[in-house]
Amino acid sequence: MPAVKVQPRPWLRKFDPAELVLATFRYFLGRCTIATCCFAQHELAVAWPHLPAKVQDAIRKELEFAFDRDDASRRTGGNAHPLGWDCDRQAWQHVRDAYTAKPDAKRKRVKRTKKADYLQYFHDARMMVVGSFRHHLGRTDLPAQKFAEALAESWDGIPEIDRNIVKRELLDAFKEDSPAYRPLGNAAMRHEWAKVADAWNGLCPGCSRVKHNCLCSHEED
Repeated sequence: MPAVKVQPRPWLRKFDPAELVLATFRYFLGRCTIATCCFAQHELAVAWPHLPAKVQDAIRKELEFAFDRDDASRRTGGNAHPLGWDCDRQAWQHVRDAYTAKPDAKRKRVKRTKKADYLQYFHDARMMVVGSFRHHLGRTDLPAQKFAEALAESWDGIPEIDRNIVKRELLDAFKEDSPAYRPLGNAAMRHEWAKVADAWNGLCPGCSRVKHNCLCSHEED
């Protein structure tokens, strides 16, 4: 299937494109959903020739490891496998085919795009933002911090349906956050996710708790 560019989406500019692709891949790997098949077969596999080498290398390594585990799991029987159902494995096989297929001498060499241009080959950016959010939530590494920062800065431009998903899941994480259970990660990451909530005025400025779930007055709202 030939890669077809979509119109630029300005609200994606704040995100690190390489991390956006990797986080989305890691979120979907092993999941059994239609969205997983769409991302693997119709997004990642098609965009593969245009991805930076470092992104390709990381995905190739992790996907081959997943296939090895899936092969071993299927030999022992059962229904739960690392790559999901047969349809999910087939979708990931399209990605595998993209980097194992021998180049066609008759085809012109694909010129890799620079910077964020290769995101134009991913038609469903919504899938990438929500998937990346779910992958990073609870993590405490630098990519998670950078993603949270970009999410807060890009908030107003993100499609409303995605904002609503993030709102619901992030507020749930704030409600559940406690010394015994840290769904937001460490204190530094809690601060970064609070900035995202601040983008829609979702937390109490007095106690940094979810509004209507604290003891402060919000009459001014």
